[in-house]
Amino acid sequence: MTRAPGGATVGRVRVRTIRRRHLLDDVLLAAVVAVVGQVEVWAPELVEPSLVGPRAAIAGFYAFTAVALVARRVWPFAVLVVIAVADAGQFLSIGASEGMGTLVPSLVAVYSVAANCERRTALQGLA
Repeated sequence: MTRAPGGATVGRVRVRTIRRRHLLDDVLLAAVVAVVGQVEVWAPELVEPSLVGPRAAIAGFYAFTAVALVARRVWPFAVLVVIAVADAGQFLSIGASEGMGTLVPSLVAVYSVAANCERRTALQGLA
């Protein structure tokens, strides 16, 4: 294993390391995104989202995508894929809800790919 600034290389896979402060920032970001999504589901009169399907299922999908953001600096492309698959699963299984609970995790994941991946990987993330 060869050490490199900001991470290590294991074979062809580059493993990024993360500082404790950045981890705390990511946990706080995920918590804020989760709270926004839960408020949207359980107090819709405050934000007036367009929700489709059972609220408990929507809340679960929103919480799952928010928690995935914790790993956004270490595995940004994987987090983007996980969020995209979770959103597609929600849309196919219970319908497409529109609101911040769906939009914000996707936007943060796309930003994370652009900011933390090499250009080639970031361009693949756009596709």
